[in-house]
Amino acid sequence: MRNKNLFLLLLVLIPLCGCSHMEYDTFRRLDKEVTLFEEGIAVPVGNVGPITVASLLNGSQIGTLVSQFVKEGDDGVFYIESEEEIFNGNVYELALKIPDRTQPYRWEIGTRSASIGGMSSMLAMFGLCIPHQMLIVQEQNPIMAELKLNAKARMSCTASDYSTSYTQEIDLTDFAVPSYYSARTLVQFDIPEDVTDRVSMLELEDLTLDLPKNVADKVRSGNNCSFVISSKYKGSVAVGSAFKMTQTLPINNLKVEIGKFKLRQCQVSFDLENSLPLDVTLDSVKFLDKDGKENPDIVFSSGVKIAGGTVEKPVTTPVTLEVKATDGSIPDITGVEITVTIQAPEGKSGVPLSSRMGLAIKSATATLRGGITLFGNDK
Repeated sequence: MRNKNLFLLLLVLIPLCGCSHMEYDTFRRLDKEVTLFEEGIAVPVGNVGPITVASLLNGSQIGTLVSQFVKEGDDGVFYIESEEEIFNGNVYELALKIPDRTQPYRWEIGTRSASIGGMSSMLAMFGLCIPHQMLIVQEQNPIMAELKLNAKARMSCTASDYSTSYTQEIDLTDFAVPSYYSARTLVQFDIPEDVTDRVSMLELEDLTLDLPKNVADKVRSGNNCSFVISSKYKGSVAVGSAFKMTQTLPINNLKVEIGKFKLRQCQVSFDLENSLPLDVTLDSVKFLDKDGKENPDIVFSSGVKIAGGTVEKPVTTPVTLEVKATDGSIPDITGVEITVTIQAPEGKSGVPLSSRMGLAIKSATATLRGGITLFGNDK
């Protein structure tokens, strides 16, 4: 009677535990293989991330370009900068050509121009744009006297189709140029923040300088005896509306310890936080063994889409991946290789890229669904 009651108790308890597989063998005995927790069980997962802008671009043509020419500010924002010389005139050489050195002289320099932000044109080829642009025209006056400058300063921006998309002009009439040895700002262009097409050209039209009499006697002592006009340019780096690229990345610091459960199929669920201003599509996931080699017997689902966010407002997307072992059971997941397509969200391009942006798994656990097999026979 005692054994019979124990057997009846087992029949009641096993369904309550979530058993989905129960068979009798030919000898009418209970099969040792049971499947538990089909409704889900949480197991620890090591926090992963962030997958940063640099790691996404690493190994690509864009990444090579960015690593060589793009700088990182103290706030983590990536930017480019350049300086171009527009005019350089030796005052002593000029003095030799002045007909009457005892009289003031108008130095008619003419129109001078320079290409600006040459690196930005290369970035534009890969779908990147340059918001928050700044363009300053500087002068360096070696003469110990204030000069009068006349010119029209004009800058222009070029779109991806090489058309001129924005221009700005500043009239410099009888503009006072103070006597100062080092470079000082002559004029600064206030470029609207929403202008993301690259600044490509700076022009000084009909440039003249009014010099004092006996100008050669008023040049400061030292090696610098030239009047110099130059430009200083800076702009942030962002993804343009046409930006799109596919990249493959290994992730080797995962810690999903599910091998002991002998799962043949399950779902791994977690929260993925995205502070990149990019939509990310998970094209494929490949299982990597402890040696970093692909195991084709473990198959992941794909096609997950993750919305873009910002550092200030990251977007969290619940992600569920189907994992299946085509042969045997699923081992511990310590590494995967993911292939992603990243592109600018529709209508939200032009957000400056930062080293603080990235993709990260924020949940401390993963929810496994699909049943855990215990006491099963090896097949």
